[in-house]
Amino acid sequence: MSRHHHKKTDIKLDLIKALRRNPMSKERIKEFLSQEFRLLGRYNKRTGTIDDYTVSDKTVQRMIASLKEEYPADVFFMNDYGCYEFHLCSFPDTITEEDIQALDIVIKKSIKDANLKENLKELKAKLSSKLEMIRGHKESEDFEDKLQRTNFFVVGPQAQINTDKNVQKTLMTAIHIQNKVKITHHGNEHTVCPLGILHGPNNDYLVAVMDEKNPDSIRSFKMEKISSAIDLGIWFKKDNNFSMQKYANSMFGIPYNDETRKEYDVEWLVPKKIKHEAIRYTFHSDQNVIPLPDGSLKITFHANNLEAIAKYICQWGGAIIPVAPKELVNKYKELLKTCLDSVKK
Repeated sequence: MSRHHHKKTDIKLDLIKALRRNPMSKERIKEFLSQEFRLLGRYNKRTGTIDDYTVSDKTVQRMIASLKEEYPADVFFMNDYGCYEFHLCSFPDTITEEDIQALDIVIKKSIKDANLKENLKELKAKLSSKLEMIRGHKESEDFEDKLQRTNFFVVGPQAQINTDKNVQKTLMTAIHIQNKVKITHHGNEHTVCPLGILHGPNNDYLVAVMDEKNPDSIRSFKMEKISSAIDLGIWFKKDNNFSMQKYANSMFGIPYNDETRKEYDVEWLVPKKIKHEAIRYTFHSDQNVIPLPDGSLKITFHANNLEAIAKYICQWGGAIIPVAPKELVNKYKELLKTCLDSVKK
């Protein structure tokens, strides 16, 4: 294999990896390829620099056409927002254990190029992992999902806050292609790097980074309060260590200001009389359930947003008793007093 061809193979593999992380528009693919060619560009002995390389639109089209030829339409495709996606998770349906074994034989006996061999080993590991994931998903498919597809499962009547459809569409597109947006939230304008949307019981929240250079400058905005959103067409680099799921797991409810973002070691007591009902719930992703000698349960976890925790405990009609921290107990008492005072009036 020639060195030039090997570079193009590496670039294609890198593009596939990037597309699996985030969808890309044609312009973003062009920018990505330009960066890749520069990184693997020729060293200019006269100037001591790497030659610049500008990717043409034709090169982008050839790369897209090449991927379309190699992968099925449900693996590499253009989404509703005009961006290309690469979903290997739908691919393993066509792969068997024998296919992976054959790939293993090729890796061991036929490939002499060390770099290509490593790429194939990585591919084998990914295919094996995806195959197991798909197989497990098929075996444990949610009953709810089956009912939804057959139209026998619907969401019951509940209070909902409607958000602007144009705002939703703009934000979803910007999240997919990692573009900065200018939002008007509660009358104030903010330029933010959108990371995702958290769905809460009563509201949806935009999660965004306020300062691109500071990954910890994360803030959440109530979607109902966002009156406008403008895609600025400026790409931002997302922190690869950020996970929406991990971010959500650190909370109880959704924090919306500095006070609700404070973290606490939470403890509440579940009396014996409702133990069998409460044990069916996962109150928090990192909870500890400790049986006590009197038959009751102690629930502990680490989270923020005491107000949301207190409101949730209220939903149990006094059956669950808050124990710690002291701030949670006080917040719970304040809510109960507010409710009682409103009835007295």
